[in-house]
Amino acid sequence: MSDDPDDLSRAAVGLSSAAILASLIKTLNEKNLLSDDEENAVYDAAIALLGDNAGEDEDGVFELAQEIIEERWKPAPS
Repeated sequence: MSDDPDDLSRAAVGLSSAAILASLIKTLNEKNLLSDDEENAVYDAAIALLGDNAGEDEDGVFELAQEIIEERWKPAPS
């Protein structure tokens, strides 16, 4: 990782935001405020949103973000 403070700050913000959101989704599901299907829909929508906004994605950031969601998100068995 870069030693540049700006790079470290951006990475920390992104990581903390992702952790908070994932925790929120999990908590809502555990409290039965979000069904398994709705939880799956959240992750599907996130992947689609990234795809819709990727544009040229010359650096591959959007593609990598999609892959991370797909790798971490394991849909509930049907």
